[in-house]
Amino acid sequence: MKPILSRFALLLAATLFASSVQSAPAGTTMVSGKKYCDFNALSAMLGLRRTPVEGGFAYYRGNETVLSLIDKHISARLCGMDVALSYPVSTRNGVPFISVIDWKSTFQAMFLPRCARRQRVATVLLDPGHGGRDCGAVGRVSVEKKLTLRIASRVAALLRARGFRVVMTRTSDREIPLAQRSALAGQVGADIFVSIHLNSASPGVSGIETYCLTPAGAPSSNDRAKKQGNMSSCPGNRWDANNFLLAAAVHRKLLVRTGAADRGLKRARFAVLRDLTVPGILIEAGFLSHVQEERRLVTGNYVESLARAIADGIAEYGKGIGQISAAPNRASTVPGRKADRPR
Repeated sequence: MKPILSRFALLLAATLFASSVQSAPAGTTMVSGKKYCDFNALSAMLGLRRTPVEGGFAYYRGNETVLSLIDKHISARLCGMDVALSYPVSTRNGVPFISVIDWKSTFQAMFLPRCARRQRVATVLLDPGHGGRDCGAVGRVSVEKKLTLRIASRVAALLRARGFRVVMTRTSDREIPLAQRSALAGQVGADIFVSIHLNSASPGVSGIETYCLTPAGAPSSNDRAKKQGNMSSCPGNRWDANNFLLAAAVHRKLLVRTGAADRGLKRARFAVLRDLTVPGILIEAGFLSHVQEERRLVTGNYVESLARAIADGIAEYGKGIGQISAAPNRASTVPGRKADRPR
């Protein structure tokens, strides 16, 4: 696992090819009404070596595989993580094309992090999901609202030990309206927002998902059947690159520390994300509906693994983003508007 971790850390903190960041990459074409770009041309610019594999291409930096693209897939394997794309990969005459939205919000963010906004990460707002009458997911021996508070409290302690200022949306079993959770980020001067949840599905489903805000005009990962092009202007959209980098840092740490199944780094317009005026993510740290995973989630050792992974990811993001010479943080502190969270 160590080579993947070190590779990701290098990618996050790198300042490669800053002058090559483009808002409209060369070699664009239209695919199903969406603007796509030639990834072979982009990979050459990024200094990646490519090799054909069954159905697609693998891309290397040195001897390490950093990216796999498969034709017609709506996800990519990026630095050891499954990452959801907004639109499927399209191969034309043996050349892979990706949507311009995915280039800007995912690949450019990872490989050219100077496109992200520089910010000082000093204050973290942690959001333990649910509370009070809202229990969240219910397992055989546990309830989401209690476990999220337990995990978040430990993350807070670890971050404070590293010198971060930490605020929590709740520190007891009480119900907090969704709009208040995101609005609190502006009220307390938070630099980033991290919401912690647990999942529920059919009994055989397990693993960890990490969400950041869907790019403007694109469909969300779990809601592709609906047209969401009208969702084009959310306050958080200007933090697209930062949202992705924060999600990637935390998601990778979670996978490595816990050994849990990788259910992907995904995009969603959850209310607590779309109304933020700072970078934010939402973590689904496991499934209470899965017998073995629930057993792990209620143990102190596993809670500690989750908490340390989240804290490590936040610290890595803060260190990396602080080295990026880009526009300063000018996030508004106007609280977000009220909205229901679709789940």
